Amino acid sequence: MNLNQFFRIFYKEFGQGSSLPDYFIELVGTFIREPVTHKERVLDQVDKFNPLNDEQLVKRSTISSWLNRNGGKVRNMGRAVAERIYALRDTDKFQQYFENNASIEQCRSVLKQLRNFHFSADEDDCFKISSYIFEKIIEFRTKKKNDVNPEDIELTSFVQDTDIFFLREVGNRCPLCHKLLIKKKNGKNVPQYRITSIFPYWLDQDILGSFEIIKKAPKELDADDNKISLCLNCANSYEKAPEIDEYSKLLKIKKEAINSFDLENQLIGINLEHEVAQVVEKIANLHQQSTDDIDLVMNPVSVKEKLPQNYLLQREITNQVQYYYNIINREFINLSRTDGIEFDEVCEEVRFAFIKVKKFKETKEEQFEAMVDWMQQTLGFYDDRRLACKCVTSFFVQNCEVFEQNAIA
Repeated sequence: MNLNQFFRIFYKEFGQGSSLPDYFIELVGTFIREPVTHKERVLDQVDKFNPLNDEQLVKRSTISSWLNRNGGKVRNMGRAVAERIYALRDTDKFQQYFENNASIEQCRSVLKQLRNFHFSADEDDCFKISSYIFEKIIEFRTKKKNDVNPEDIELTSFVQDTDIFFLREVGNRCPLCHKLLIKKKNGKNVPQYRITSIFPYWLDQDILGSFEIIKKAPKELDADDNKISLCLNCANSYEKAPEIDEYSKLLKIKKEAINSFDLENQLIGINLEHEVAQVVEKIANLHQQSTDDIDLVMNPVSVKEKLPQNYLLQREITNQVQYYYNIINREFINLSRTDGIEFDEVCEEVRFAFIKVKKFKETKEEQFEAMVDWMQQTLGFYDDRRLACKCVTSFFVQNCEVFEQNAIA
């Protein structure tokens, strides 16, 4: 969290009606101690004890350059100003002021924003934690540093439960730079991300037009569909100066993530027969001698017709079908005789899953992998059974109208 981000939290709740520099001066006033010497009391009488009221130290226009209510690009507070404020700091005064003046709704709103930056706090210590953050931000500016993280003030990093969905949809890596979003540090998971709005609504209207050509602003800017996980560096960079190509990339990643999530939800409840798991297990556990007598003579015409242009996928499926077809077919026949399993019913389940997959996956390579994923997850197998699941999926491609002729390529 940097200075402007911290300021925005408090300005939104307590500064409405004041200009940005006026409220920042007021905020710093709650953070500095009371004057104690005669000289300090004289300065206070003429409203000069607060360093930000000393125009020889800092001009009002300079204060304005540090702040942006929408999170746009700002300048950094200078070292000399930060040193003056830090020397007068009083975190207890800051905490007491807001605990005495904030409503419970304002406290909860501040608390929510702190948690968005992974700071662990509750309603009882919300403003105490805020005072520590403000202190560390000013201290960092004396050292020409910016972002303060929970570990910088010796707090346990906080990851909200609602963040897990956003982390999962990008695979725990920043979609722009591919850095890990949660890292291990001293045996603990340390969040290195921020949930960021995809549409840069904070930009000026004349600039926003170029973004809306790609995709218009969502009706609800705070909706989950307009949020994505970025690493702290990329989040700061994107919020200060978003690029059109970054916006397009984030939109594409978000769309794919939503499609995958929707597909997963729709596939829930389509359960393969337990016996298919037995077939997969038997394929996975085959020994060389078990396959020496396999008749490889088979006509895979239907696979070629279903995948006329996808030569690599066609070859992969054809090889698996030719090699394992008789084994899988034999197992289903045995199960039909011993357990009364109807192959057509199992095939219907697979076909139904494929209909769902087609709605969310465009290419046949993606469709095939999605079907393998579904089979693997539905049957509760780990990666050591993925190849066997591929073989069974290939079998159904040949026999169950998966990849029907003239399907979407």
